[in-house]
Amino acid sequence: MDMLKECISIRKVTTMAYAPVNHYDENKVAGRFDEVEYGNTFEYGFPQDNAPFGGFETKIYVGDCQTRWAKILKTVAYIVVDEDENGNPVTEKWQIKNRKDYK
Repeated sequence: MDMLKECISIRKVTTMAYAPVNHYDENKVAGRFDEVEYGNTFEYGFPQDNAPFGGFETKIYVGDCQTRWAKILKTVAYIVVDEDENGNPVTEKWQIKNRKDYK
């Protein structure tokens, strides 16, 4: 299954994607948001300098200990779901609401 299909199916069936417990202990979890189309909640980490794609520095926790790189704004999130043949990010745009930063 390619990353795009996997990410879309996770978005449809996941009701809440929590970060791993040790990420709370290490202060890696920055906040959460609700995805509008399916009503699911996702947590996200703090921006990271070592992100593989410029402009997509935040990890979204999508369940089953998986993450996706993203750019999270106030009402929309751009999620990297795949790479093209040149290594550029292929993104999906999610409408979001109830964004809450934990710290």
